[in-house]
Amino acid sequence: MLANLVKNAIEAAPDASVVSVTFEAVDDALFTRVHNDGAVPEGMRPRFFQKYATFGKSGGMGLGAYSARLMARVQQGEAKLETSFEQGTTVTVSLGLAPEAFVSDPEVEQHSRVAVKTSAQRRVLIVDDDEFNRLVFRRSLPQPPFQVEEAVNGRAALEAARRAWPDAVLLDLEMPVMDGFEAARRLRDLEREGRRGRCVIVAISSNDEAAVVERALAAGCDHYLVKPAPREALLKLLDADAVSLDPDLRASLPAFLASRRKMLDEMPEALAEADRARFRRIAHKLAGSFSLYGFAWAAAQCRELERAAEQGDAADLAKRAAAVRGHLDTVNVA
Repeated sequence: MLANLVKNAIEAAPDASVVSVTFEAVDDALFTRVHNDGAVPEGMRPRFFQKYATFGKSGGMGLGAYSARLMARVQQGEAKLETSFEQGTTVTVSLGLAPEAFVSDPEVEQHSRVAVKTSAQRRVLIVDDDEFNRLVFRRSLPQPPFQVEEAVNGRAALEAARRAWPDAVLLDLEMPVMDGFEAARRLRDLEREGRRGRCVIVAISSNDEAAVVERALAAGCDHYLVKPAPREALLKLLDADAVSLDPDLRASLPAFLASRRKMLDEMPEALAEADRARFRRIAHKLAGSFSLYGFAWAAAQCRELERAAEQGDAADLAKRAAAVRGHLDTVNVA
């Protein structure tokens, strides 16, 4: 984070000037200020921390300030810009101070090690053109239980998936060569063609517009997180396809699954007969029953199918219903 900010400050500083880095502890926070005597052009100021925003640097990618703020926010901090022609430019990063002394609890550490050892190994593919983002996500995933691979764009992600099919994919949406929307569609195609187990695709983007979220979900993503993605939310979604079953329901599970598969098989029939009302009724019934049995992901997908039943594209609805059907064949039930 600091390497990016200091590098930017040096490149933007006027000749024969000084770049300063200062640290100040105030209450429970540490403020780091990187200052140079140059001023950010007015047109760049609103976009200073945006991805790919750059000005006047040969070969500049526009990722330094963007990545620095991302890393600060992942650590529950913030990065801010102050700039003027009179005062120069100061980027301030605020982070919480660590406690003065930290003593680990051996019993807690032992419990954590045991939990990791007994967790199922899960293969996760991180797809992002920004190396700093990939670093943050990789550090968020304990290894084990996760086995992590990285790809720099959608095309590289497809090559990696063909080599070793992932259990989950963390997918940036704005990438060169092949963006995340196309990558999600292609991954779902590979999944169906090869009869592979369903992978959880989590779209992760700095864009929180509703239209972008809907487009990502329509492309095949299961979930959407806005950067910076909290570690707890990320870990929860990566295990979203697991089901913890009430012991009292164990005996009825085989019959339940058989009946839900039959209902899901009826959904494309309803679409073929242009009976959208029947399709919606089935989706509604599935959503409720999946919720009762703890199949949270399947329930959420069926609620979406119910909402889209009247106006949704028939081919897309059939594809999404088939995904739920496939999910029942691969889901982990404990």
